[in-house]
Amino acid sequence: MRHQLLEIGKIVNTHALRGEVKVIPWTDDVAIWDQLESVYLQKQEEKLDIQAVRSQKGNLILKFVGIDTIEQAQLLRDRVLYAERSVLGEPPEGRYYICDLLGIEVFADTGEKLGTVKEVFPTGSSYVYTIKRQGEKDMLIPAIPEVVLQVDIDEGKMVIHIIEGLDEL
Repeated sequence: MRHQLLEIGKIVNTHALRGEVKVIPWTDDVAIWDQLESVYLQKQEEKLDIQAVRSQKGNLILKFVGIDTIEQAQLLRDRVLYAERSVLGEPPEGRYYICDLLGIEVFADTGEKLGTVKEVFPTGSSYVYTIKRQGEKDMLIPAIPEVVLQVDIDEGKMVIHIIEGLDEL
């Protein structure tokens, strides 16, 4: 299922005294933040217009229109930021938004249903998918072409090839 609002970061603290906030970006490319005019808090609960964005030590410092004091910025701490899919665009071929992968069914290339994608996390060189299986421990799947053969977000289906030792991770 394709979500229309995508999680793109989290406000973790205030910055200085004029209403700026420190954001941990959850995007592969932080340059996308320069293109955003606004973001949402908690799934369209509140729309915030972006006045300025700058990078600082791997994080972002954002200034929102109408948030002008540290007290106002403090109220935004620990909030997740969302952006519209239409603004972000679709990822390149073979890449996926994590929220689109969560919950899709996973099948072995033999046809056996294995479970559903429960979690996606980076490992440095690639991502790993955690597959929740019924009555068994979770399976960890490296997101590499030799293992992940097919992903169809619209159908909610992933097909994988279980290489030797993969079921033991």
